[in-house]
Amino acid sequence: HRTVSRQELMQGAWPGRVVEPNNVEVQVSRLRRLLGPGAIAAQQGVGYRFTLQPEGEADGAAAPEATRGAGPPPPPDELLGREADLQALADELGQHRLVTIVGPGGIGKTRLAAELAARRRAATPDAAVWADLAVIDTAAKIVPQLAAALALDLGEGEALPQLVRALSRRRLLLVIDNAEHLCRELAVPLQTLLDGAPGLRLLLTSREPLKLAGERLLRLDPLELPEPGMPLAAARGCAAVRLLERRVKALQRRFELNESQLDAAVRLCRQLDGVPLAIEMAAARVPLLGLPALQADLGRRLSLLRQDLATVPQRQRTLHTTFEWSHGLLSAAEQVVLRRLAVFVGSFGLDAACRVAGAAPVSDENDLLDALGGLVDRSMVQIVPAEPPRYRLFETTRLLALQKLDEAGELGATTACHACAMATLADGIEERYWRMADADWLAAHVPDQPDLELAFERACRERDAVIAASTLHALFRLNHLRTLYGPLAEHLRAASVLLDGAEPAARARLQLHLGYYWAGRIEGVDALACAQAASAAFQASGDRTRAHEALVNLACALGQRGLHGAAADAAQASLRLEDPAWPPRRRWLGATMRGLAHAFAGQTEDYRRSAAEQLPLALQAGSPCQAANARLNMADSAAMAGDWAEAVRIGREAVAELRRLELRALLLLALGNLLGAEVRLGEIETARRTALEVLDVAGDGNTAGYHWPHCALLLARLGDQRAAAVVLGQVDRWLASSGRSLEPVEQAVMRDARAHCEAALDAATFGRALQEGAALDEPRAHAAIRAALQRLGG
Repeated sequence: HRTVSRQELMQGAWPGRVVEPNNVEVQVSRLRRLLGPGAIAAQQGVGYRFTLQPEGEADGAAAPEATRGAGPPPPPDELLGREADLQALADELGQHRLVTIVGPGGIGKTRLAAELAARRRAATPDAAVWADLAVIDTAAKIVPQLAAALALDLGEGEALPQLVRALSRRRLLLVIDNAEHLCRELAVPLQTLLDGAPGLRLLLTSREPLKLAGERLLRLDPLELPEPGMPLAAARGCAAVRLLERRVKALQRRFELNESQLDAAVRLCRQLDGVPLAIEMAAARVPLLGLPALQADLGRRLSLLRQDLATVPQRQRTLHTTFEWSHGLLSAAEQVVLRRLAVFVGSFGLDAACRVAGAAPVSDENDLLDALGGLVDRSMVQIVPAEPPRYRLFETTRLLALQKLDEAGELGATTACHACAMATLADGIEERYWRMADADWLAAHVPDQPDLELAFERACRERDAVIAASTLHALFRLNHLRTLYGPLAEHLRAASVLLDGAEPAARARLQLHLGYYWAGRIEGVDALACAQAASAAFQASGDRTRAHEALVNLACALGQRGLHGAAADAAQASLRLEDPAWPPRRRWLGATMRGLAHAFAGQTEDYRRSAAEQLPLALQAGSPCQAANARLNMADSAAMAGDWAEAVRIGREAVAELRRLELRALLLLALGNLLGAEVRLGEIETARRTALEVLDVAGDGNTAGYHWPHCALLLARLGDQRAAAVVLGQVDRWLASSGRSLEPVEQAVMRDARAHCEAALDAATFGRALQEGAALDEPRAHAAIRAALQRLGG
């Protein structure tokens, strides 16, 4: 009446001999044929127990030692990251008699159930019994398997009534592991047990619910994941990283996660979605390959993820077999939908799922919804909480399903459906951008960005300008509103090669964004020509809103080139198109771009008036980002007018708001403007501290030229004209290499700083300092400015 391990059986039966391990299974099978299927109970990964009753004992009664029944698999070590889940599970079982832990393969359902059962048995030995259904495959075997786990000999006659009678007076938790392949077959026996044994509670682990009345679900989420860039100590506090480190350490005693491995460890855990089984399998390969190489190669070679531990069920020895086990339980329609959904790299909405997966043989929308619901029930597709809900596949599931898609010969057609779905989605994102508040719009559509990126990149490779133009529109808005100018510039460079050969409507949409005045220099692209072409195309097409956007952008581009008369004409034309009934965000755009055209022309009062119009429109639009941008422009226009006190006051408001919003690029511009105003106002020590913050925020970004002129004037005012001259050389080099130009305020600052340097330095010294500055790259330039500011501190 105790469980005997495989090793103990081998040593007892074949002492001193070398035999194949499967001899144990062979002999157990023979004994079961002789003595009956319930004579020997198996515990997966633990061993075997003889369950027949000694002669003379009453039917249905177990031997004294056997009344404790089967226990859970012994836990390998401490449960990581699941204490909240464990408490939630205990609470559910305290209130309900049927609880199912649901989740995909390898998520840790069995481990959580085993931990709870082990803790109960530690307190009361007969409090929990463990039954594993993975070893059976038909409904006829369910009751005998449960009886064997409970150490009950059911004797002759119907098995289920006997089992109910045996349990009718017992208080017991019966844990039924791996129920997913028998969900329908379990309904009758489990309901009968619950009805006839009031002291019985059932805990199941399954990849899908049983859908019995009164069933409570505990959906198990992945382990806590580290965020990119998280410090080492914080990352090691996340359960996924702790598990990875522990498993590697078990194989490589001296292993200790360090800073050099941190990025690869974080990426690996995130790539594996925090799924414990996948992390354990990856950890087994770390001693052989190292963390960075394993992480880099994982997406291409999922076969790296395998585990050969004896305690791991055969169906979980590799991710392939885990996936195949689950895939084999799906209906034909569910298999089709799953493999088609694998083309999504991020989460997706229901409409996009229908567009991608809704073709024969699941072209009927109701069939597709049923299949999607089945995939969610079976934990192959995860629901992402949102309103409306979104869906996603774990990355390992997605990659394996993608292989199925390729094997089915559907990869090309489904990829094309994905591209069209993303283009349609992008057009909707663009339309909603103008009328939704920032928070709502970003919450709804930032999750779509990975798939928009994928469709855009593929369209650029395949020279599909129509798809590229639509997806670029949405990506442009998503990045611009969050001031992510680096990715935005990369998208523009990628799209620029599509201009030649694009059909007119797509070319105009591409030119609209390539013509933005701040897009920077793109090889082979004339930004002003793009702005002019887009404006002409949209005015000719009668597309009033896009013609308005193109005109205000053209006004900026012309103003930047010094063509102020033409810029004024474009601005006036945009005003004639503008409708007071348009959403506030569209009118904010018009006021902002016209204001910049006034700034380039040195039209101070017009610039101040436009800046003042921007703030209420941005607030009406529900856009904190664009409201902060309006304050930045108000401070800049006050500085242009020489109203330094007002520039400082509004500038500090803008800086405080941008710090709160964590919009680094706009914060850098606001700090640069504030620095210049403080210098002009004579607040030199305050300006020095602001300049040091500017350098902290700037890092090595490509916006240095906008704040360096203010640093040069500050250094000159502090008395180090040579250091100021070095900074001026840096600005000259930056302007030449970036293709950008300074706005009037910065141009005036450059003139003043240069005048200070020329007055204090002889021509040769001034020239050498300029050359020295031009030779510095941005990191060394920042270091030189910081050193000078710290040396000159009060």
